[in-house]
Amino acid sequence: MRRPLSEREQQVLLTMIERANPAQEMPAPTPAVRDDWRSSVPDLMVDELCGCGQCPSISLTTDRTAGSRDEQEQTVLSAFLGDALVILFLEDGVPSYLELAPLDDAIVYTEFPDASTLVF
Repeated sequence: MRRPLSEREQQVLLTMIERANPAQEMPAPTPAVRDDWRSSVPDLMVDELCGCGQCPSISLTTDRTAGSRDEQEQTVLSAFLGDALVILFLEDGVPSYLELAPLDDAIVYTEFPDASTLVF
């Protein structure tokens, strides 16, 4: 079910790369690291959709990562909405999963929110 990222998915992804930080114990990425992460975005494709029915989370792949992820180094970036978390997983410097996790089971998102609503 490979497909290109939607415009909104790409906007959220780029905003996360540009502004989100890892957990407190991890240092903030340098501008050069963020540039490296950003450089992989044009090659990304949606590989799978989350099947939970509550969120629009997506698994990401590129030709260089398809079928061969070793997951040697993982970085996790996060942002907040009033009722959900947005989390970006990067494997070896390449975005691999963009997650929107509602904080309550009664909340359902059918798409990612506008990137301007993310809180960092």
